[in-house]
Amino acid sequence: MELKQAIQLIRTPKLDSASAQVWADLGAGTGLFTRALAQLIGENSTIYAVDRKDTDLQQIRATDHITIEKVPADFISDDLGL
Repeated sequence: MELKQAIQLIRTPKLDSASAQVWADLGAGTGLFTRALAQLIGENSTIYAVDRKDTDLQQIRATDHITIEKVPADFISDDLGL
């Protein structure tokens, strides 16, 4: 899947791009949906990208307007403390 397709798949009016928000992408992998979400939410928002494979998380690139916190953890069995 391409980034453009991922954006179309998750686009909804509830993602108000005008305001800062906090989201978690559980099972983020290499960040396709993390990047798609970052395109739709407001500046100064935060996305917690959670995946048990730290090597996958390291492939997620930073953005200028969104904070992406990479959390190497198993969201099912670890205490994430988010």
